Amino acid sequence: MPGEPVPSDVAAFIEVIERAVKGLNDHCNSLKKISARLEKTKKGLKTKPAVVTQIHPLISELQSIKPTPAPATVPQIIESLQVQLRGYQLKLQNEFPTLLRTACEDSKLPLQRLADGFGIGPFEVQLDIAREKASIHYAKAPVVMDLPLDAPTIVHHISALKQNLLDAPIDFSAFRRDLLEAVRVAIARRDGRLPVSDMRAELPAVFREISFIRNSTVAPGNKRNASEDYGLPRFVLELKAFIQSDGNVTGSAPIKLETAVIENTKNPKKSVFIPKDAAIGFGEGTYYQAIIVPQR
Repeated sequence: MPGEPVPSDVAAFIEVIERAVKGLNDHCNSLKKISARLEKTKKGLKTKPAVVTQIHPLISELQSIKPTPAPATVPQIIESLQVQLRGYQLKLQNEFPTLLRTACEDSKLPLQRLADGFGIGPFEVQLDIAREKASIHYAKAPVVMDLPLDAPTIVHHISALKQNLLDAPIDFSAFRRDLLEAVRVAIARRDGRLPVSDMRAELPAVFREISFIRNSTVAPGNKRNASEDYGLPRFVLELKAFIQSDGNVTGSAPIKLETAVIENTKNPKKSVFIPKDAAIGFGEGTYYQAIIVPQR
């Protein structure tokens, strides 16, 4: 906001730019003076060809002009900015984990260092230092992308997501109803008809159908923003809880998941990752490729 002090890192870049701009402006002003004086003599020679009386003063004036230091060239300006940027990114990379840890401690969220980022609560946070952006993931699926690289902002999003995504209750009856409808539609789209025997549908296709069902039943005006759409992370949570629920496990025809073959793992079009522990979405888990609904 206007009036607020400029952060020191930003001020360093402003200083590099201002120094380059001043050098260019000073050099341009000097060249303009020289150009204007030469133009004046040229016009004078055209109207009154008195060479000596006009050229001598011109030479004297040019000699009296103090030369300005050569301004930085474009390659030199680029190099100065690149040096400053490398230092800034290195500082950001070294200092940001501490800022993130402090923000997590203030919000009472556990933080864990991962190979590609951080585990904060149940979520994985991936950093893009080059773009000064962060993204939040759950069960290897993106939840929020392109967040500013600001520790309190990231932790605030995670706290809200945990409440809306993980802590929200699950209506098993409603989920079963929507799941079965999604399975039937996915099979019908694939085969054109429903099977007589057990129903088997690819899990990514089932997710697409149940996502359409869930999102189409909520009026757009009732959602605060697009992030509240029914997404893959919520589907993973509800599916895992439903499959492991007593109502499904002890039922006469429990619905089961089919483990993905190796070539289908890590391919979002072929399988869905479900964590072993729902409270640690970035931890161990299994890829599943299909869901099987026994026909009674």
